Amino acid sequence: MQIEALEIENYCFFRNAKLSKLPPLTIVGGDNGSGKSMLFDVLSFLKEVLSQNVLQAVARYGRWVSRAGELW
Repeated sequence: MQIEALEIENYCFFRNAKLSKLPPLTIVGGDNGSGKSMLFDVLSFLKEVLSQNVLQAVARYGRWVSRAGELW
């Protein structure tokens, strides 16, 4: 499976991040505190959602607020 695009909304300090046209090999670099580790947290959460289910992923990674404002 290859991720071709990713949109992160309201996760830590990612308010509206969009990555598109990602090649098969993507190198992530940046200054300390720029969000590299948080990006990998998002990818880990996505992997958990796809391999298990959303509720298990939320239980493992923390709470989630839906677009409707509901707290999970």
